Amino acid sequence: MTAASPRLPDFFIIGAAKAGTTTLFDLLRQHPQVYFPFAKEPAFFSDDDEYAKGVGWYQDTYFRHAGASAVAGEATSMYLAWGSKVLPRLLPLYPAGPPRFIAIFREPVSLAYSYYWHSVREGRETLPFREALAAESARLQQHGDALQRSGRMFFAYRRLAQYATQLQPYVASLPPERCLFLLTEDLQDAPALMRRLEAFLGLAPSAGIAQVASNRAAQPSHPRLRQWLRGPSRVKTVLKPFLPAGVRHALKERAADALLRPFTPPSIEPDLASELRQHYADEMKQLERLIARDLSAWYAGA
Repeated sequence: MTAASPRLPDFFIIGAAKAGTTTLFDLLRQHPQVYFPFAKEPAFFSDDDEYAKGVGWYQDTYFRHAGASAVAGEATSMYLAWGSKVLPRLLPLYPAGPPRFIAIFREPVSLAYSYYWHSVREGRETLPFREALAAESARLQQHGDALQRSGRMFFAYRRLAQYATQLQPYVASLPPERCLFLLTEDLQDAPALMRRLEAFLGLAPSAGIAQVASNRAAQPSHPRLRQWLRGPSRVKTVLKPFLPAGVRHALKERAADALLRPFTPPSIEPDLASELRQHYADEMKQLERLIARDLSAWYAGA
C-alpha cells in the first residue's frame, strides 16, 4: 500500500506560546477527521533553516500520511510572533484561498511568567525573573539576528505577550471568517470548545473527545541529560538513517518528558506583576477590539 500524495495543512494553530496550544492540539487530534503530523511544532514557515529545505520536503516529511483526513493541521506556537515572516511564505501556497488559523490568548502577566519558567526548564534561563526582565532588551539586541533566523522568542518575556501587535499581520491579511480567536479560559469547557472548533473547521460532531490538561508546569530531574536528549548529538546523527523521523521524534520526546517532575513555581512578586500589567494595558485593550472579547478581567487594576 503506497502513501497518499502529500498535502498542505488546512488549518494552523499559531499560538500564543504557553497559552494552551498543546491542549488545543491534544483535543483536536482525538477527532477522527483530523490529521496532525508527528511533531507539534514543525516551525517550517518561521525557521529559516527549515524553510530552506523546501515546501516539497515539508509536505513529504509532515503530511505524507494525511491521506483522506477531512482536515490536516499544523501547530507551531511561534507563528503568531513571526507573522510578518510566516504569512508571505505561507499564503502564496494557497491560491484558492487562505487556510484557517486558530489563535489562543492567555492573561499576559501569567503567560510571561510561565514562559520564563519554561525557559528555566529548557536550560536557557539562569537569571531570576526580575533580572531577566531587566536584561531583556540587551539580550534581544545581542541575539537578534539568530532569533530572526530561527523564528524563536528566547528571552522575550515582555514581548511574547504583546498579542495585538503580533496579530496585526494576520488581521490585515486574512478574511475574518478564516480566523478563530480563543482564550485560555475557553479550555475549561472542552465540550463547548470542541463544538466551536468543529464548526470552524467543518468537522462532524464527535462524542469521543476527552478533556485534557497538557503541558503542565514541570522541571527536569536531570537537566543536562534532558538538554542532551533534545539537542543535536553524534549518537543521534549516526542513528538518523536507520529510524524514520516520526520514530526518532517520539523516542526523543518520551525520553525527555520522562525526566520531568511536577513543579509549582513561586508566586510572581506583586510589584513585578503590577509593572507588567501596566506594560500590557494598551495591548490588552487593542486585542479586546481585534478579537471582540471582553478582557476587562485581564487589565483590571492596570
